[in-house]
Amino acid sequence: MNSGILTEMLTRFTEVATMGYTALLPEAMYLMNFFIVIEILFLGIFWALGSGNITVPVIQKITAIGAFLWIISNAHQISKAIISSLGELGMLAGGQSISIANLFDPSTIVGFGFTATYPIFKNTGGPWSAFTSPVDSILFAFCGIIILFSYFVIGWNIFITIIEFYLFTVCSVILIPFALFKPTSFLAQKAINGTFGLGIKFMVLGFIISISYNTLRSLSIPDDPTYHQLFSMVLGAGAISYLCWHAPSLASTIISGGSPNQSIGGIYGALGAATGTAIKSSTAIRTQGVAAVRQAVNVGGSILKR
Repeated sequence: MNSGILTEMLTRFTEVATMGYTALLPEAMYLMNFFIVIEILFLGIFWALGSGNITVPVIQKITAIGAFLWIISNAHQISKAIISSLGELGMLAGGQSISIANLFDPSTIVGFGFTATYPIFKNTGGPWSAFTSPVDSILFAFCGIIILFSYFVIGWNIFITIIEFYLFTVCSVILIPFALFKPTSFLAQKAINGTFGLGIKFMVLGFIISISYNTLRSLSIPDDPTYHQLFSMVLGAGAISYLCWHAPSLASTIISGGSPNQSIGGIYGALGAATGTAIKSSTAIRTQGVAAVRQAVNVGGSILKR
């Protein structure tokens, strides 16, 4: 299996995002010119109606137009600077044990998972082990899957956060010109707020990964592990993946100023929701199956009566 697939996809997405900025730039500039004309017309009307000294409003408008023209023209560089700088701030808070290149390489963390779980899956033995020592084989396989899935969750969160940031910022370029016209300025405000919100989410992830990177890399067990070593590894990998999974809620707490709510209840709630969904799905499938059987019996009975 190619464990570097996430980094390859991430590189491809960022390349496409660069082309997306270039493709949307002419449309954004067209909207910008449209709103500039509207603002000039309004300023001319206010001046013609003798609304007083318009020197200050003119200077404010010129400054705003220049600022937004610069933002639109350099949107790609600005977005890269935002996500890189916030990621570096998160790593700095976590001790800066890694570089920004490590943070943009989720496949490395997935590779750590394969390395860490290799001795576990090796101890499950072959197909005959399920008959000779079923408890050990099932337990080792189950714990190995949980640990590997925990590494997957960490890598997925890094990958999805970066992709989400670039997708949002590319699409937000077209909304920046709306900031010039007051009735539509809320669109640009939401775009800017969302950009920094996703950047703060990446900063939280950078903080978590910076703290736990060396731990994730060094998590290992001997070739003949005990249950204590196995469960300790499950606990460590699961705790880090849970923190990464809840990075969006932590970022929302930072932005909104609410109180954090990271407790064991969250895990129980997630497990309960997943269990409930599975039960509902199985019940629905069973009901549909019974209905199909009854319908088939009725059809068969009607055919026999004929």
